[in-house]
Amino acid sequence: MKQRFQGLPAAPGIGIGNIFLYRSHRLYLESGIIEYATDADAEWQMFLVAKAAVDKELSDLGNAQNTLIAEVFSAQRVILQDQTLLQAIHEAIHAEKQSALSATRHVICELAELFRNLGDDYFAGRSVDILDIGQRLLGHMGGPVTGAQQLQAIPPQSILIAIDLIPSELTQLPLEHIHGIALAESTPTAHSAILARTLEIPMACALGEALLAVDSGQAILDGEAGELLVIPSAGELTRYTATQQQQAKERASALEHAQETATTLDNVTITVLANINNPDEITQLLATGADGVGLLRTEYLFQNRLTAPTVEEQFMVYLELAQQMEGRPLTVRALDAGGDKPMQYLHHHHEENPFLGLRGIRLLLHQPHLLRTQFQALYRVAVALEDLLEIRFMLPMISAVEEVRTVRHLLNEIVTQTCATPPLTMNIGAMIEIPSAALVAHRLANYVDFFSIGT
Repeated sequence: MKQRFQGLPAAPGIGIGNIFLYRSHRLYLESGIIEYATDADAEWQMFLVAKAAVDKELSDLGNAQNTLIAEVFSAQRVILQDQTLLQAIHEAIHAEKQSALSATRHVICELAELFRNLGDDYFAGRSVDILDIGQRLLGHMGGPVTGAQQLQAIPPQSILIAIDLIPSELTQLPLEHIHGIALAESTPTAHSAILARTLEIPMACALGEALLAVDSGQAILDGEAGELLVIPSAGELTRYTATQQQQAKERASALEHAQETATTLDNVTITVLANINNPDEITQLLATGADGVGLLRTEYLFQNRLTAPTVEEQFMVYLELAQQMEGRPLTVRALDAGGDKPMQYLHHHHEENPFLGLRGIRLLLHQPHLLRTQFQALYRVAVALEDLLEIRFMLPMISAVEEVRTVRHLLNEIVTQTCATPPLTMNIGAMIEIPSAALVAHRLANYVDFFSIGT
């Protein structure tokens, strides 16, 4: 029977294929069964072991080649460390004598429900991230894991239907088999929608519960209209196929002209720079016509290891990366650790709000050897490739003029100690991402060569 479902557009594009209905483990996660345990300390220890394992998983995913995918899972690490969440689970285990599995399940579901009912699409989207974290935690404590086996069995040319998708499920999809995704719930601002746009999979969301009764048949998904057509007519198939082919031609044309200079109608040249999470993204950056790197995040060099990288290690990485740039400018951001990027060898003390604590430039000034070794390595590359490309150094989380003055003094010492004659001048910039920095930007401008605005 022909059906039409109208929802919200989540990721553009036309998908034509056969329906595959995915039934997730979310019902188990949201079950109301309470289980009790006699040894609260042992249950809490079980939870902490699971939490550490999930943190490692999210850290690894946070180093993904794609910057947006990495940011999604880095954001989940922040939720995992939330003290309100941890205290609630601790109380359920110790005060209510629930098992670790039961306490985690109920606290996660209550928190997800709270976010869903805030009346804001953005926060409703975050509820799925909370469920994702809960599913991972339960998987490490003996609960069911996410439906990887079912997802990987999706046949070619499929339109995937589900109540919702958590980010970890999206990353398990056989992407070459997925022509579109239709969700009964979710929002366009959810991380699943962000990932779908990044992976260029057409998606429609908020299509309604009735969608879950559809388990077979051919379908057309229109990601721009937020619409799903089940059992389309021959005329509809012809029309949407033609639209799909036209969109493919437009994408190919855009890619063909991507290397051309971006110029406005009144002949003003616009420089287009890309932010990248690690060097693996440079190939895509060059293919899509970026004029250079506006921000290279360097945290990947410092994470998942027992000690900070040496000057020589960093030099080799930056040198290879700069050579790949083929003369395009490169801006490297100094290590921005802390907050959602904790590193065990930095020996952080506990902070109630790590995002406002010892992180970014504060951490670098507290442990100046990190800043010193990073700049030494980068400066050596700049000297070696002086005639080939411009390398710039950006300071994260600047909040006051004195921080920049102190850093400038330290970096000038390094330049003086090098053998470059005459010494090479490297442009130093500051991220404007804290309100106090914006308020004193006119004074900061006396000490930096450029600003980058973090939104």
